[in-house]
Amino acid sequence: MSEIEKKIREIINDTLMDDMYKDAYEIIKDENLFNLGLDSLNIVKLMIAVEDEYNIVFEDNEIMSGNWKNIASIEQLIKNKI
Repeated sequence: MSEIEKKIREIINDTLMDDMYKDAYEIIKDENLFNLGLDSLNIVKLMIAVEDEYNIVFEDNEIMSGNWKNIASIEQLIKNKI
C-alpha cells in the first residue's frame, strides 16, 4: 500500500466516518465508494480534506464523480497534482 493510499484511507475515516458503510481500511482499492455511502456532498468534503493535506487545489472539472469513485482513482488524481 502506497503512502498516498494510506493517507486517502485516513482522510476517508476522519472526514466521512459517519457517512460510509465500511472502515476505509476494509475497502478494496477499486471498490465503488458510491455503493458505500459516498455522495456529492461527501465528494466536496473529501476533496477539501485532500487539498488541505497535500496543499493542492482541484479544478472544477476534477470534482466529477468519476475522479472520486474509488481509492485508486483518488490516488491517481492526487499523483497528477503533486
